Amino acid sequence: MKLRLAFALCAWVLSTHASVAEAVDARQEARNHYETGLGLFDHGDREQALAEFELAYELFPNNDVVFMLAQCEYHLGKLKEARAHYETFLNSDPKSPLAENARLRIAAIDRRPSVLVINTVPSDVFVKIQGQDQSFEGQAPNEFSVPKGRYRITVTRPNFQAQVRDVNVGIAETVPMFFKLDPVPGRLIIRTDPKRTTLFVRGMRAENPYNQRVEPGLYEIYAEAENHESRRDTVEVRAGQD
Repeated sequence: MKLRLAFALCAWVLSTHASVAEAVDARQEARNHYETGLGLFDHGDREQALAEFELAYELFPNNDVVFMLAQCEYHLGKLKEARAHYETFLNSDPKSPLAENARLRIAAIDRRPSVLVINTVPSDVFVKIQGQDQSFEGQAPNEFSVPKGRYRITVTRPNFQAQVRDVNVGIAETVPMFFKLDPVPGRLIIRTDPKRTTLFVRGMRAENPYNQRVEPGLYEIYAEAENHESRRDTVEVRAGQD
């Protein structure tokens, strides 16, 4: 029994030493990545520096690394991620010598406008953006600078059906949006004499009499009846027209 207990105790001690050694190795490796990242950052290679700081953070999370993650992201234009890391840094150490720097960066990010990128089919549509007690208007396709917040976007064009959407826009965010407007339908009405006439619209057998809402465009109409000459005609239906 004593031998078993001694063996178990020895195994626990060895395991503890191994865990400590692994932690020390991870911390040293994290330090190496951190220092490499600092060198890259100072030389202007913020993209690769960010990769090094991310590796350092995975190995050994540290508030200094969090600050440098934010610095890289800020310079790379990843402002949403940078703001989150600056906030994490401040929450962890609000009295740090770098705290004021982090606060100034957060304030600068909050002043950055977001961008709504609006593309449409067809082009040359009118756009109205309403929200945050203000509104913006213009033609699209186009880009619109807006503060963060919730907006209602209305896209209109004569003879097309308007579209309305709501969207949430974050801090310093680029939000792409696409609108495909459908034409205002017209109505095609066909009556025949004699009434017992076989009717085709755009080559498809159709009911007679015919009364349908249809998309604007050209429609080929063919009619035939027993003991009568057949007739073929083309008519243009315009938006909103009967």
